[in-house]
Amino acid sequence: MESATASLKLESMVLRRFARGLVSPQDAEDAVQDAMLKAVAEPQAPRAREPWLKQVIRNGLRGRARRAMAWERARVRLGPDAVQTSPSEALESAELAEAISDALEALPEPFREVVVQRFYGDCTTREIAASLERPHGTVRW
Repeated sequence: MESATASLKLESMVLRRFARGLVSPQDAEDAVQDAMLKAVAEPQAPRAREPWLKQVIRNGLRGRARRAMAWERARVRLGPDAVQTSPSEALESAELAEAISDALEALPEPFREVVVQRFYGDCTTREIAASLERPHGTVRW
């Protein structure tokens, strides 16, 4: 058991060195861990594990690069506000939307309609006044 552990540590060290030659240390660590997980999950890993694991690392890094490029293309195509960059930002955005919705519901009806038309309907104050049949001075901020 001890020799297997020592062998695994040596193999891991060699793979880390290899991966660090391709990407940043953090990405290299992730790539090696992913490769080792694949090796454990693979029922019949090849006899020559090191070349196989190095290819697994290369393939994993290529896949990550393709996904990163796809995300970047989506951000460019959809605009900076269309794609959230992290789950925490998505949660923050959802919480803000809920707070705004609650605040709108708390407004009395004539004020709520003005705010909704102005900020969600992109209407001018003149358009809002006309739709509510109110004087422009009543609607203007």
